[in-house]
Amino acid sequence: LYAGDPLAPNSKSFSASSWLKFSPRIGLAWDPAGDGRMTVRTAYGLFLDYPNLFQYDQIKVSPPWANVINVNSPSGGFVDPWRDLGGSPFPYVVNENAPFPDASLIEQIPTHLKSPYIHQWNLSIQRQLGTDWLLAGNYLGNSIIHMMSSVEGNPSVYLPGASCVINGVSYTPCSSTANTARRRLLELQNPVDGKKIGNVIQVDDGGTRHYDALMLSVQKRRSKGVTVQANYTWSHCLDSGIPASFSGAGKDTLDRRGLDGGNCDQDRRHNFNMSTVYETPQFSNGTLRVLGTGWQISGIVRVL
Repeated sequence: LYAGDPLAPNSKSFSASSWLKFSPRIGLAWDPAGDGRMTVRTAYGLFLDYPNLFQYDQIKVSPPWANVINVNSPSGGFVDPWRDLGGSPFPYVVNENAPFPDASLIEQIPTHLKSPYIHQWNLSIQRQLGTDWLLAGNYLGNSIIHMMSSVEGNPSVYLPGASCVINGVSYTPCSSTANTARRRLLELQNPVDGKKIGNVIQVDDGGTRHYDALMLSVQKRRSKGVTVQANYTWSHCLDSGIPASFSGAGKDTLDRRGLDGGNCDQDRRHNFNMSTVYETPQFSNGTLRVLGTGWQISGIVRVL
C-alpha cells in the first residue's frame, strides 16, 4: 500500500497514532545514620521515545517514487546500456503508472509500529569521608523494548536437490548463488510480478537491548588547591543486532532473529576516567605572587 491507495489506512503519516502512554517514575533516598554523611538511593523510570524516522531514507529512492538502476556488464555496452532492460527507463514519471523495474529494492513500513520505550533503574550508596572525600558505588541498568530494526521480507528460499526446474529453467544444483534472485519468496509465489521485487527491507519494532553496569567513583572537593575526580565502570550491553540504518538490504528473516543476539556495537566492558586540578597557592614573595599565584595545572586520564 502507498499513500493515496484506497486501502491505505493513513496517507499523512508513516504509522498510526499512539496515545495515552503511561510513563511512571519513582525514586527513594535513605539516610541510614541520620547524620547526612551516608545515603542509599534507588530509582526506576519508564521512558518513551519516537521511532527514528531518519532511518527510513531508502523510501525516497524506492519504486515507485524514484529509481536507482545499476546495470552490471550490459550486453549492449555503452552504445546500448539498456538493451537488457528492454529500453531506457528514462524519463521517469511518478504517477499511477510508474514502472517497477526487475529486482527492485523496496523498503516496507508496517502501519502499526509500536513506540520504543526503555526501563531504567539504579541503586547507589554514597559515603562522605572526612570533609573533602566522597565515595560512591552505583548499579545502573536499563532495558529497551521495541527498538527499530529490520528483517528481510523477501528472502531467497533454499531448495534442496542436485537439480530442479524453476519457472521453466533448469538449475544444477538446485540452489546456488547463480539463481539467488529466482529463488526469492515472492517470485516463487508469483513468477510474473514477483521478479520485479528484490530485497525487501521490512522495518520491524522487535529489537531489544539490555545494559548492566557497576560504577565506582571517588571525588575530592577542592581543598588546599587540589581537586580529584575518578570513576570506573564495568558494564555489559547485549542486543538483538540493531542496524545503524535501513538503507541496505534487509537483515535475517524474522524467524532467525535470535541468531543476531550478542554484544552491542558500542559495548565497552571497562571504562576508567580520572581528572585532577592543582591550583598554585598565594605566595608571600612579591615576584612569585605575581608570576606564580593562581595558576591551575590539570590532567585527564581515560582508559577503555
